[in-house]
Amino acid sequence: MRPTPAVPTSGSAAARPSPPRLAGLAGTAALLAGLALPALAAPAEGAPAGYHVLFASVSCPSAKVCEAVGYYGTGTFAYRSTDGGSSWHAQALPGPVAEPSAAELFSVSCSSVTTCEAVGYHASAALALRTTNGGTSWAVQGLPAGTAYLEAVSCPSATTCTAVGAGAALTTSTGGARWRRAKLPGVAMSVSCASTTTCVTVTGSSLGASVPNGVYATSDGGRSWRSETSGFGGLAPALLAGYRVSCAGAEDCEAFGAALYGTVNGGRTWAAQRPPLASGELTGTCASSAVCVALNEPSGLALRTLDGGRSWTTGSAPRSDGSLNSVSCATPQVCVAVGANNTTTIGTVLRTTNGGVTWRLGPA
Repeated sequence: MRPTPAVPTSGSAAARPSPPRLAGLAGTAALLAGLALPALAAPAEGAPAGYHVLFASVSCPSAKVCEAVGYYGTGTFAYRSTDGGSSWHAQALPGPVAEPSAAELFSVSCSSVTTCEAVGYHASAALALRTTNGGTSWAVQGLPAGTAYLEAVSCPSATTCTAVGAGAALTTSTGGARWRRAKLPGVAMSVSCASTTTCVTVTGSSLGASVPNGVYATSDGGRSWRSETSGFGGLAPALLAGYRVSCAGAEDCEAFGAALYGTVNGGRTWAAQRPPLASGELTGTCASSAVCVALNEPSGLALRTLDGGRSWTTGSAPRSDGSLNSVSCATPQVCVAVGANNTTTIGTVLRTTNGGVTWRLGPA
């Protein structure tokens, strides 16, 4: 099983709520029993009664269709919404993956309403699943040996995906039929690919001072990665674990964490755009090179930019006792955010249809 990277405490530069992925089976069930989510109108299908569903990742290839993955006390799931996040329906996963305590899915990326890639781990090794029929069926893909787990995936086309995790970046240009492995230092926590050749990833853990955590970029489809941490100032390497990156163009990316950082040159240099929060972190994404949104759920803080991060305006979002783990925008106006909280056993879903000016709990 994957080691859980240490998480900075509240008030430090990044305080990412860390799902208890490796607390052991009993420990995971006990910890997740304390998690809950602002209630949907009815429980999402597929989770056993009494278990708290944790949405780990969402990807919305259209304004109506979203795919979400995550896990509950003793299993993992894939859910689909065809009404913009108002309702969610469980999808069947391959037998070995669907067995209790067998696997966890951490990230999903959909290049179209039919084609999605999901990653995580299964039986103490990295896991990748793929659907080409909108989740009616998922297939397990063969991966290169040597990667314990995968944290994130980004698919800029139907055939090209890059997945990152424990000390590695895996890339396919064949729809997952073959994957190529490249080494990365530390634990890669996030990846965003603006094209089939350009991606940016953030690595960050507390594995020791010898681990050169930071920001890395590729311009050759993942064959090689270069360090691109300039501009993050004195941010301790371990604190980068809380940052997630979103690239809407080959040159334009945002890094969301306790603070906001942006790059307009493919990651070669980064500029601070907003001071660190007093506590917690921002979860966000970019719908275009100009439009990005960010949320801090405990405080109800909602931010958006219409000029690529040069200025940010404040909107409003419902407050709830929990965390948001992922945001996806099908258009600059329509976005869905998912996560977990400590109120119900169902799952947090927030939606905006006005580009992040206001958010509401889904379903409406």
